[in-house]
Formats: sequence, structure tokens, C-alpha cells
Amino acid sequence: QTLIQVVSGTLNLNLASLTSDIELSGSGVLNVANSTSASGDLTWTGGNIGGGGTLTLAGVLDVSGSNSFGLSNTVLVHANASGLSRIAKSGGYFYLNGTNGILRNSAGASLTIDTTGGNSGTYYSGGTGGTLHNLGTLNKTGTGTFFIYNPTHLEQAGVLNIQQGVFNLDNATHALSGLTTLAADSSLDLSSGSSIAVSGTARFTG
Repeated sequence: QTLIQVVSGTLNLNLASLTSDIELSGSGVLNVANSTSASGDLTWTGGNIGGGGTLTLAGVLDVSGSNSFGLSNTVLVHANASGLSRIAKSGGYFYLNGTNGILRNSAGASLTIDTTGGNSGTYYSGGTGGTLHNLGTLNKTGTGTFFIYNPTHLEQAGVLNIQQGVFNLDNATHALSGLTTLAADSSLDLSSGSSIAVSGTARFTG
């Protein structure tokens, strides 16, 4: 399997498909101009993804590290169903910058947010806040808290399994229409000032 490493500088990606694994770290920037389907894995410990396009990832997504980084007006569609994909930052923010700064967990995909290493959350570094959009299965593990900080948003239309710790929705507008399960030692916190739009049936079990 070939590997593309982006550590510094900018890689402009204008391909319909990509089979290589990607490692994004340091101050590197990956710009996606249009729509790219990537079948390899994405290991992301630093740097940002921008360019205004859409990157659809069929491989495993592994996000870690203590620095702040993320998406800038670019859509990342996570489509991996293996259960191996995770966001496990030990500090800093995962940026969702701009209206099109969207991390979408697609239908049939499985993504785990792990706060074992400490609290973390989505935020922005300027402009408007983007969206964490769940259509598949989104698991929350680890005893820490994962925050959706204002002005970023949660759109939960799939299955949200809060297995450990706290999932906190900060003072912004969020949309809930899927199934949310709460384990005995977990909670979903709605901060004062949060606006929750419920469409269809939002089910909470635990």
C-alpha cells in the first residue's frame, strides 16, 4: 500500500479517486478541490484539510494528538464500517470552520469518539462554525467529556451510543432525530442556551 505523508506545506488534491493511505501531521495542509473518493486510511495528528471540496474516506480514520486542527469549509465523509475509526484527541480542538466545514459519519459507518486521554471537542478558529453530522453509528467512550462548542453544531440522525463519560452540547442550535443510547455511567448534557430542533422521532434509552 502506498503512503502519502503531508507534514508541512500544502498538497493540492484534484483527483476523482485515491488509493494511497494518507498521514497528515505537523503544519501540513491537504486541499481537496472537488470530490475525491479515498479507499486508503487517513491518520491525522496535525495540519488541516481545506480546499472547499468533499473527501469521502472508505478507509479507517484515526485522529489523535493534542494540538488544534480540523476542516476548513471542506466536507469529510467518513464511510468506514469496520469499527476501527476513532477520534481520540488528548487536547486541543477539532476545528469545523465555515458552513461547509462538515465531518459526516455516513449511513452504515461506525466512528468512535474516545476521551480516555482527556476532554476534547469541536470548535472553530474564525468565521462561522461547521457541523458534526451523524447518519451512521457514533460511539462515545472514555470517562472525559466531548464538547460541541458554540458555534459548531451537532446533527444527529443516526445512532449515538454514549457508553462512557459526557457528551455536551454547548450554546448553539443542534438537531436530534435519531436514536441516542445512554449507559449507566454516561450522560448527554444540554448547556444553558442550547437550542434543540427535534424532527421526526428522537429516542433516548438507557
